Amino acid sequence: MGLPLKPSTQKWATPCTGVEELYFHGLVDDGNKLCFSVKDNKDVFEFCFKQFGPYQVADEAHLTLYQTADYGSANRYAQENSWTLIVTNSPWASLFNQGTLEVFLGNYIHYVILTIDGCLDILAAQPPTISVIQLKS
Repeated sequence: MGLPLKPSTQKWATPCTGVEELYFHGLVDDGNKLCFSVKDNKDVFEFCFKQFGPYQVADEAHLTLYQTADYGSANRYAQENSWTLIVTNSPWASLFNQGTLEVFLGNYIHYVILTIDGCLDILAAQPPTISVIQLKS
């Protein structure tokens, strides 16, 4: 039995990848679809997942702990304007029953959406649809 694989992150190109600041805006889970929305000073970015498994939303109180995780630091990625990430060999995903996840989700991906005041970790079989809504000036 070998050593566990080291987790790694990669930038996930989305419409909000290069914005300077990103903040939590809202979360709706109706049981069939989860929509997580974030905003900057011009736009709201809504990420809607249809086939998803476990997810976790961390607020400012949890970010201190989250930032010490092996797979990434919210501050480091925020400085690089990489608000959206994909995690491979995720230690968080490995906490769940892998057999059950594979039955319900097939090949799932660990997506992370970071903001200055929170973040979303979610396991999903397909990328979300992403909508951009312009804020009125």
